[in-house]
Amino acid sequence: MSNKAPGRRGRPWSARGRPPTRLRRFGEPSRSLGGGWSKLRPYAIVAVLAVLAIRPAAQTPPADTILVNAHVITVDARFSIAEAVAISGGKFSAVGTTAAIRRLAGPKTTTIDLHGQTVIPGLADGHLHDAGGGPGVDLSRARSLADILAAVAARVAHSRPGDVIVSNSDWHEAQLKEHRLPYRADLDAVSPANPVVLVRGGHEYILNSAALRKWNITKDTPQQPGGLPHEPGR
Repeated sequence: MSNKAPGRRGRPWSARGRPPTRLRRFGEPSRSLGGGWSKLRPYAIVAVLAVLAIRPAAQTPPADTILVNAHVITVDARFSIAEAVAISGGKFSAVGTTAAIRRLAGPKTTTIDLHGQTVIPGLADGHLHDAGGGPGVDLSRARSLADILAAVAARVAHSRPGDVIVSNSDWHEAQLKEHRLPYRADLDAVSPANPVVLVRGGHEYILNSAALRKWNITKDTPQQPGGLPHEPGR
């Protein structure tokens, strides 16, 4: 069989140093790579993913407000301290160093330099109560109406007739198993002659009959500024 290529002036393939070009069928691996495409394919995929990874992300809108040069108590899992925060839409949107947070500012961003002042998350409670004790009958450890009445009775036993018995304010009916305040009749049972004033958190005062008589409080007593008698007959 002749090894001369047609249309090549009869030059042999061996003289050109390469085999004839052959068309591949669809799906057939390339012979020119020596089957190496299957080996190179993972590297090609990694390269594509790397290119996608370095594509710039969508730009974050500028923060409404940034607080910088602060002492930010994050209250995260590590209770870490940061230098600055960004606020967007009324919520903390970023926390970090002053330099990093400054990059989140835009033309309309309000920048507040706190000069080392402390920033803490919002607190649900806007006031504090003393942790037990205080002048008067201590009701902080009471866990039932019986405990309250026993504490009042003990104070009455060491008081003169007519002495006013006043409790401290460090208690709340929610700590009692009955989940209610004492009534006038409850207090009358342990203190018929001594006026009793139970101070409930500084917002309410529970009086017995002797206290109502002492200050002439009746159902007809007019409402005083900042106060209103509730069920004085009960």
